[in-house]
Amino acid sequence: MANRLGADRVLRACARESHLPERAFEMRPALDVDTETAAIMARDRPTVLFDPPVSTEVVALTPDGPVHRVRWGGRERDVVACHGPERLEPEWWRRRGSARDYFAVQAEDGLWLWLARAHESGRWYVHGVWA
Repeated sequence: MANRLGADRVLRACARESHLPERAFEMRPALDVDTETAAIMARDRPTVLFDPPVSTEVVALTPDGPVHRVRWGGRERDVVACHGPERLEPEWWRRRGSARDYFAVQAEDGLWLWLARAHESGRWYVHGVWA
């Protein structure tokens, strides 16, 4: 494929060491030889990440408490299962952005969403879904 399409057009995902999901991988040419491999933690992460995360509205009794309802995709959904929070902070040497609390929630229609709450602003986002 690289001969036909060009070596710079055939890419593969490579793991990078980062706590933040949007920095946990990078695309590299498939023919490049890896000299080092990032350690991959065994965490359940969504199969689809949104870049940028989609702003949403959430009903929770407390900021750190379980999520009860989420408005996303033009619908309001009741939550039947909620796991979290899992706190992710930016790398100390970057110091851009704020810490985020992530929740894996299952809506009443079976859809699993990965919700994030930004600490500085208190705003909620859908960062990904499990397909």
